[in-house]
Amino acid sequence: MIKDYVIIVCVLLLQATRGQSQTLYSEPAIPLANQPVNVFVNTVGTDLEDYTGDVYTHTGVILEGSSDWQHVIGQWGNNTTQPQLESLGNHLYKLAISPSILDFYSVGETENVVKMAFVFRSADAATQTADLFLDVFEEGLNVSLVSPSGNTSFVSVNETIAVEAEGTLATSISLYVDNDFVTSQDGNSFAYNFPVPDMPNSLHSLKVVATDGSNTQADSAAFYIRGPVEIAALPQGVEDGLNRIDDETITFVLHAPYKNSVFLLGDFNDWQVRPEYKLKRTHADPQDYDNRYWVTISGLNPEDEYAYQYLVDEELKIADPYAEKILDPWNDPWIDDDTYPDLKAYPQGKTTGIVGVCSTAEISFDWQHDDFVPPVKDDLIIYELLIRDFVGVHSYQTVADTLDYLKTMGVNAIELMPVIEFEGNESWGYNPAFFMAPDKYYGPAGKLKTLVDEAHSKGIAVIMDIAFNHAFGQCPLVQLYFDENAGDWGQPSAQNIWFNQVPTHPMSVGYDFNHESPATKQFVKHVFKHWLTDYHIDGFRLDLSKGFTQHTSNNVNDWAAYDASRVAILTDYANYIHSVKPQAHVILEHFADYYEEIQLADNGMLLWSNSNYTYNEASMGWNNNSNFDWVSYYTHGFGEANAVGFMESHDEERLMYKNLQYGNSSGSYNIKDLNTALKRQQLVTTFFLTIPGPKMIWQFGELGYDYSINYCPDGSINENCRTSNKPIKWDYMENAFRKNVYLTYANLDYLKTHYELFRTTDFSLSLNGKYKSIHLNHSSMNACIIGNFDVVSGNINPQFQHSGKWYEYFSGDSITVTDVNANLNLQAGEFRLYFDHKIDVFFPLGIKNNTSQFNRLRIFPNPASEQVYIDFYLQKAQAYSISVFSTEGKQVLEMENLKGKAGKNELSIPVQGIVPGIYFLNIQSEGLNATQKLFVK
Repeated sequence: MIKDYVIIVCVLLLQATRGQSQTLYSEPAIPLANQPVNVFVNTVGTDLEDYTGDVYTHTGVILEGSSDWQHVIGQWGNNTTQPQLESLGNHLYKLAISPSILDFYSVGETENVVKMAFVFRSADAATQTADLFLDVFEEGLNVSLVSPSGNTSFVSVNETIAVEAEGTLATSISLYVDNDFVTSQDGNSFAYNFPVPDMPNSLHSLKVVATDGSNTQADSAAFYIRGPVEIAALPQGVEDGLNRIDDETITFVLHAPYKNSVFLLGDFNDWQVRPEYKLKRTHADPQDYDNRYWVTISGLNPEDEYAYQYLVDEELKIADPYAEKILDPWNDPWIDDDTYPDLKAYPQGKTTGIVGVCSTAEISFDWQHDDFVPPVKDDLIIYELLIRDFVGVHSYQTVADTLDYLKTMGVNAIELMPVIEFEGNESWGYNPAFFMAPDKYYGPAGKLKTLVDEAHSKGIAVIMDIAFNHAFGQCPLVQLYFDENAGDWGQPSAQNIWFNQVPTHPMSVGYDFNHESPATKQFVKHVFKHWLTDYHIDGFRLDLSKGFTQHTSNNVNDWAAYDASRVAILTDYANYIHSVKPQAHVILEHFADYYEEIQLADNGMLLWSNSNYTYNEASMGWNNNSNFDWVSYYTHGFGEANAVGFMESHDEERLMYKNLQYGNSSGSYNIKDLNTALKRQQLVTTFFLTIPGPKMIWQFGELGYDYSINYCPDGSINENCRTSNKPIKWDYMENAFRKNVYLTYANLDYLKTHYELFRTTDFSLSLNGKYKSIHLNHSSMNACIIGNFDVVSGNINPQFQHSGKWYEYFSGDSITVTDVNANLNLQAGEFRLYFDHKIDVFFPLGIKNNTSQFNRLRIFPNPASEQVYIDFYLQKAQAYSISVFSTEGKQVLEMENLKGKAGKNELSIPVQGIVPGIYFLNIQSEGLNATQKLFVK
């Protein structure tokens, strides 16, 4: 007990002499690889400062010739394998490394340790420090500068610098400042108070040199003498963020009122605090709200990328909030070279935290489709997708390569779930950090532009889902003004010009933007302009737009009440977006007061219209609460088609999952049966896409995706897995019933975008109960859509608009109507789409009789390397087409308008030019739609 007390007292004395600011140090100060060492971490100033539980470390070593961690102990977050530290009180923790560094880390005899590497974390691994390092020395003559520590210390004129050094085998230690000798002391220790000269805004070197009489070793640091900030107006034409002046020059601008000094650090100055990189300020009073700090640097190489940060008030290092590319020391190592080739290396050992990346030469992109005009809102068929869960190679390029699948389906807009830099790699993206940088987990920025350009080439708009209700802790706008001691996890300080200290509404996550703040409005508009002009984005879906409020509420009903300020904020943003790109779409996830939504719609915005519950009730065959008329803008009271209706989105349970789990049944008709459930998807899709107005489809809904939103990687169902990776099911295309769902979408999408009837404002909906109907009226033609949503057959009154000839679209059958109210009998789940004009089916549905020889397709040999032979049957002489698709939906071969004969047909197809892999061969003709898997070797 006495021994422990002495150790604690000695440690606290050591802490006092070295200062509370030193985060990591050791005893002895010069650790040798073959000896034990005690490591001390002071959590003041780290994310663990307010943490009081057990502290563990993720630790390894850096070997000579490498910057990678080696011999890491245990696995992240495993408290049984990773070392626990001893708490010494007063935010101080100790890690005893014994019997030696080499033994503790199991280092090989031929390996030379140069550093120990640490991340200190909470017991639940939710809170952690940055990467921290301690030098490891070889036996012999050594010296270590204990104080001042770190790269650069800030001092004031008339202060003294307490210089402390320790050595091994030294006969004397000498001090040099700017290479000028100051003093020398005998032995292995050195202590001296150096007076700071009267030289404001200047950088100086400080070096200690140990000698044993014949050899020398040195250690060094730097100190910067504080001085006044230069006051100067912004150069004409520059704005917040990075301003490329020419191929050698950049002006950096940071909006930072209430701050006293800002330095630019980066590759261009070897991450050193230097007077020429001290930013000027636009106003003499640092409290001025409009204060910008700025500096112009020249002599840069346009062929190089430069990593950079801001050092604010001598302590806080932040990346540029306007950075268009960042480097993340924690998550970048998990981005593979195939996704992001030649990613710039993080400046390990130079700095900590996320850094921005800049270059003087803006990466050019040869846009091929500048004349693209997004579809008008009435025609919008939006496909919402999460890149991570849509394509096997989670990249912008892979999505670009898959666009033919969406074009064939009739999609004319894709809505990308957030692709701006978010925290981590595996995410839905609603935890944003850097709003002007595309997330590197999906590839380089140029590939996102390729995706947009390729989409435009196929008539597909690209809408960006963006979360502007909040930002997360890695966002520099949060970090710049933050109170670590407030709340459970800290919160924005009262000085933060972008964020509320406490969220104003009950559904907020992260840190809550104050959209009444002029700084927030300016930042948000800057971001909108960036994506519209630099990336040719065609619009935005604003996540949680109801959160753009300064009205404080504690319950959802109060939050949803009419808010004039929120209407003004959103209208201002929409007007700005339309001033930059008049045809751009602004879509709100709002769900607020009825009159507020009408006003927003009248002001030109589209609003999400969630009909998931009622469509799913109808799909499952439970009809008491299955009226899905809310999908229509008429029901909302909108004067125009401003409601984006959907049956599924990223936030809702999948229809097919619930069909299979909870579907109704009667006799042999059972919606829990896969094929029956898939036919129910055709039923509800027909009653979805034929209702006028913009529509949205969730990825793979067109193939009857049946994995729960809460599906876990281990196959279990748990709400904690809501945002976990989901299976990517391109193999669904092999199933003829699933392919029929896809073809139903394709047919209806085609009708919706090619016939004025589906833009009509003269329509009526009868959607209560088990028999539902839709009537569309237009001068060009009329439509009557009827469906039996029950699980038994029944009679429905179609209420045809007039007597005469009516043509059923999918079957090609026709009827002559004499009594418009004469009942028609429909089987359970049956639907019919009647027109009073003949329209040829765009994509014939392939399943009439699934066992018929006319749907049989045979491929041989399979696998094939040069030629593949196929045979199939046709009911009559007619043309047919053959397509070959990759598993990601990219068409690699197409043969159209081939002549077929009645009966058996045979054909050979060359495949030697196709990259080996798995493909789907599809043959289509009137009455025939068959698909088989093809292996190319």
